[in-house]
Amino acid sequence: NAILLYWIARSALPGGGSPRRTVLALGVALLGTVAAGNLGQIGASFGDNILSLFVLGSLAILAAMAGAPKPAPALLAGTLLGLAAGLKPTMGLYAPGLGLACLALAAPLQRRIVLGAILAVGALLGWAIAGGFWAYDLWRSFGNPLFPFFNDVFKSPWAAIDPHKNLVYLPRTWLDALTLPWRYPFNARLVGEIRFTDLRIPILYSLAWVAALAAIWNR
Repeated sequence: NAILLYWIARSALPGGGSPRRTVLALGVALLGTVAAGNLGQIGASFGDNILSLFVLGSLAILAAMAGAPKPAPALLAGTLLGLAAGLKPTMGLYAPGLGLACLALAAPLQRRIVLGAILAVGALLGWAIAGGFWAYDLWRSFGNPLFPFFNDVFKSPWAAIDPHKNLVYLPRTWLDALTLPWRYPFNARLVGEIRFTDLRIPILYSLAWVAALAAIWNR
């Protein structure tokens, strides 16, 4: 994970081959691997810090080709993402973000949209390889390829007609959602079962708002 984070940072940061860029990239890799989110996974059976290799690998490919995007790397990036989602469905949450990331590539808008579509095709391919057989088995056995989730759609008789979605950690309002990154460091139970402290996300979230306001001001 640290190697991939370093590669992503090297691709995204300005400065060419300067030592400053290398130091900053190493700092990003360090910050990404020594905080609670990753350390809490070591030795556990969740597998998120293993499947993150596929997700970060996908992002690393997009970052590396940002200046000259091509279809083949986009297909590979999507396939890696699909493999992660096939092995653990929650990894599919990163698909919309990486799809939108294609719109930030240095290419005409039409080409960016095509590359996003290619990434989506690759994601479906990867998911079919890693999770297609299991989805088929669930469909054959229970009438729901995502059993028991989304059973309000598939209506399998083997489970309640319900999406089986845990609402405990979801924001109730838009205001709750917008302020959650600032609130959860003081109450980790808002987002998970285990108490932890991770200040990276509220700091990055604050900087994102500052960057957005600065961009508007500069315009």
